[in-house]
Amino acid sequence: MSTVGHRDITTEVLDLSKSARAGAFSLELRELARSRLAEEYTREELLDAFEEAALALRKDEREEEEDEVLEVMVELEGWCSPSARL
Repeated sequence: MSTVGHRDITTEVLDLSKSARAGAFSLELRELARSRLAEEYTREELLDAFEEAALALRKDEREEEEDEVLEVMVELEGWCSPSARL
């Protein structure tokens, strides 16, 4: 995928972090990841975009949201229970 797609996903993650209901951010991130995987984005592309979003959240001192992004990244990487893997 192109760099534009990568930036679009990062922007989507950051937009979700602002608009998600309390406790729903990680659920929405998982749905975003699943839909992009279905569109044939690679796990690496998603991880790059999510990492960029996590760094932006850290810079803005939004640790709770950053942690949720990192949690979903772990599921994308496969370092979790097989049933939790995206």
